[in-house]
Amino acid sequence: MAKLTKTATRPILVIELASAWIAMQMLSIDPTTAFEAVASTAIVWYFADRTRTHIQGDKDTPKETV
Repeated sequence: MAKLTKTATRPILVIELASAWIAMQMLSIDPTTAFEAVASTAIVWYFADRTRTHIQGDKDTPKETV
């Protein structure tokens, strides 16, 4: 269950937050500081975790045998 949550939920949330931020900029709506903090934290955390996974490998997933 945790693997499904990690692989499905986080990318969807990051895409939605980034899309909302871009839409606010295009519509000339000033995003609040709280929204900017939440969105930037989620985006940075997502890409930092992906980078860590690519460098170190995912310890939760067994290696595929060829």
